[in-house]
Amino acid sequence: MILNPFHSLCFAIGITFNAAVSKLPAMAVTNPSGNVQDAASKGEVPERYIHKESDRGARNAPTMAAPVIDIALLSSSSKSGPELEELRHVLQSWGCFQIKLKIFINVCDVLISYKSWNDKEVIDEYTTNVKLISEKIFKAMARSLDLDESSFLKQYGEQIKLGARFNFYPRCRNPDLVLGVKPHADGSAITILLQDKEVEGLQFMKDNEWFNASIVPDALLVNVGDQVEVKEETLVYSKITVKHVCKQSGDLIVDHKALDDLELIHQVVSRLALKHNNRYLKSPSAGEGPLNDLRLALSTWGCFQATNHSISSSFLEKLRKISEQFFSLPIEEKMRYGREVDGMEGYGNDLTFSNQQTLDWSDRLYFVTSPEDERRLDLWPLNPPSFREDLHEYTVKIMEIIETVLIAMARSLNVEPNSFTDQVGERPTLFTRFNFYPPCSTPHLVLGLKEHSDGSAITILLLDKQVEGLQLRKDDQWYRVPVPAIADSLLLVIGEQAEVMSNGIFKSSVHRAVTNSERQRISVVCFCCPEKDIEIKPVEGLIDEKRPRLFRSVKNYLETYFQNYQEGQRTVDGLRI
Repeated sequence: MILNPFHSLCFAIGITFNAAVSKLPAMAVTNPSGNVQDAASKGEVPERYIHKESDRGARNAPTMAAPVIDIALLSSSSKSGPELEELRHVLQSWGCFQIKLKIFINVCDVLISYKSWNDKEVIDEYTTNVKLISEKIFKAMARSLDLDESSFLKQYGEQIKLGARFNFYPRCRNPDLVLGVKPHADGSAITILLQDKEVEGLQFMKDNEWFNASIVPDALLVNVGDQVEVKEETLVYSKITVKHVCKQSGDLIVDHKALDDLELIHQVVSRLALKHNNRYLKSPSAGEGPLNDLRLALSTWGCFQATNHSISSSFLEKLRKISEQFFSLPIEEKMRYGREVDGMEGYGNDLTFSNQQTLDWSDRLYFVTSPEDERRLDLWPLNPPSFREDLHEYTVKIMEIIETVLIAMARSLNVEPNSFTDQVGERPTLFTRFNFYPPCSTPHLVLGLKEHSDGSAITILLLDKQVEGLQLRKDDQWYRVPVPAIADSLLLVIGEQAEVMSNGIFKSSVHRAVTNSERQRISVVCFCCPEKDIEIKPVEGLIDEKRPRLFRSVKNYLETYFQNYQEGQRTVDGLRI
């Protein structure tokens, strides 16, 4: 939303899939700059609100050509007709449309007036009507794709979740510098907006150009969100990027919690039960909820939090403790296990490929822990005394979790359960890295770990219980990963090789580690990499006319990965066809 000298209002409702919403804990973030209305009344624009020029874009954008759909004509059960063709076309090209309806115009007029926002009866009536409209839209979207009209509704369950948001955009003295809402795509399934009747502000990006959303009397604007785009039946639908330019206006938005407004990442996370493999192998219909959660998490964030994975919280705490004990040893003792000049394993820090290389603010203890016959036990510390035994036990349990997750990943995509395990091989390599991030006096200048995505198939992280540091990037925005709220939780991250295998459906998570000026931080990371002689390629069942093959085949992925990592490049990007 862009800003201007006039205020505006809007009201929006977002419709979300039950499984996705139920797994996102509510999080409150305090705005250090205070109330926007207060700042506007003082004529102030705090620096925190000033966006980069690349995000602001042009204010004088052309008007979008998304048509107006007559909702009454979508009520038929027919799979053909000009209105359905129009719906399919507009969702492929714009990802949004306006709908004309006369069933509750008076309610909309009341909602947009200032004095009636607390009228519970009006909001209840509006919500009821929005649910009815949403059901019609979902059925029409399915029919426009030649699917059974209940295809989308079945994925909601019996109770669709609605979240409503009233937006007030006060006047702004610097509309060329400030946005009402930053560029984003909605995390809902669909979002329905009741716009201000007089003041424009909403813009949509299409083909890297911003377009104004025009005001249509007695119409609602419907926008398709990420949750619909990610369903495999709807790959033809286009995801649209939205911003509000700063004009004093208001609108009402119905969607789920606004991810873009949070500084903390939501606990990313389908809490996938991993205790027994057969939980996912009973029948094709078993575990649909967790599998849907898994697919959604890996296709949007590229990671998820796992609990109930058979590793006790007491053992994980023991692993954290021996990590801290090792890094607390005198440097002379730690150097007994020092990394060889051209080697990967042992104690040390960055491999150096050039004098211009920017180094990470971290020390590491790095091993091959599986297969057992490839271990360099001479580099495994004898102090703490239980280190070797504990690391062996952890490795065995991690390999069991990885097998379970790979099978679940395949099942979530409706391909053969062994589709990913076959490419990983019978003897995958598990690298385990103990990370130590000491305090840094200039945390604003130094990174503990530079921006990258992992070269593995799957990465499993045991995070520090008290100190944050890991950050994930999504839609060009960095999100902090909070310390684990659940003591025995592990963070599972998709690596580049799994992105190739999934033909780009699963996203390898781009992440980094920031530094802390006061406290040290420790983490334990396991990287599962396929056998180097096995050819990695997209699973055949994930290639079709709608989703052609995206990546070339590759062997020995890690051969080029580490140098690309130090140079800030992603190996997976070089494999794109």
